[in-house]
Amino acid sequence: MALLNKHVFFNENWIEYRRKGHYFREADIGISIHMTHFETYYSFRIRLLDYLKYRLPIICTEGDFFAGLVEKEGLGITVASQDRKDLTRAILRLADDRPERERIRTKLGEVKTRFLWDNTTKPLIDHCARVLGGEAKKKTRPNAEDIAFVAAVGLKPSAPRSFGKRYLGARIKRWLRPIR
Repeated sequence: MALLNKHVFFNENWIEYRRKGHYFREADIGISIHMTHFETYYSFRIRLLDYLKYRLPIICTEGDFFAGLVEKEGLGITVASQDRKDLTRAILRLADDRPERERIRTKLGEVKTRFLWDNTTKPLIDHCARVLGGEAKKKTRPNAEDIAFVAAVGLKPSAPRSFGKRYLGARIKRWLRPIR
């Protein structure tokens, strides 16, 4: 284990919030991997905001908001869930390519401004202004297809149909009945 405690470190305890920047500044790559599940499709991983802040090239699991951003903006590499070979290739590729990491760092510096408070809170502030001004839209419920889609994200291709037939179909119909 020549890499352990020289190039690869595992923390056994929590890092104090005020000290976490020291760790990020020493890192070359930020990695965030997870198993694919419908919950992960809607997750927003704060550690990835840290990767943006400290301009760390990102390796992450495909299939959620940040993976889409990483792919679209060229902020790193996305890998398939539970694919060890894919993850290994991505780590080695970025570790061996300093010019690519620097190119990504430049891009991260541009993209991170989208996540500043002034930019991320603007839609909420605008919505609150519309509500206070009496311009808010009437609240509507999602339709059955949207609910079935949300429940099926991350499942195997045949799973949504059987899951929907056994459980969701009846519940959605009961839930939507009062609306009709």
